[in-house]
Amino acid sequence: MLLCETVRRLQKRDDVKKVEAIIQIARAEAVIERLGMIGEHAVYLDEVRGFGRTRGHQLIHKGSPYEVEFVPKARLLWYGDDHDADAVVRAIQHAARTGELGDGWIFVSDLDGEIEL
Repeated sequence: MLLCETVRRLQKRDDVKKVEAIIQIARAEAVIERLGMIGEHAVYLDEVRGFGRTRGHQLIHKGSPYEVEFVPKARLLWYGDDHDADAVVRAIQHAARTGELGDGWIFVSDLDGEIEL
């Protein structure tokens, strides 16, 4: 099911959750695969840039070091029933976690009222 179809189906309901995850780009395919394993196929994924406590990192290009302040990440969005949100969060955690600093964040929100397209 496409994301817009899912959003239309969920319009005007009070038990809708939004899960937004900021994850490492390298882990995005594993997260999508894991969500598919639990039956969730309607997700949105885009590339974002930002920084946390470490404020970026240092790279070396042609022998010269330079600072990268904004680190590339992937942002995953999922909209669905309240009772499915916990399984989605667990799937993201399982597939995205490496145990290293910078694994990302997961935010869960209630969506009240009508969802506009």
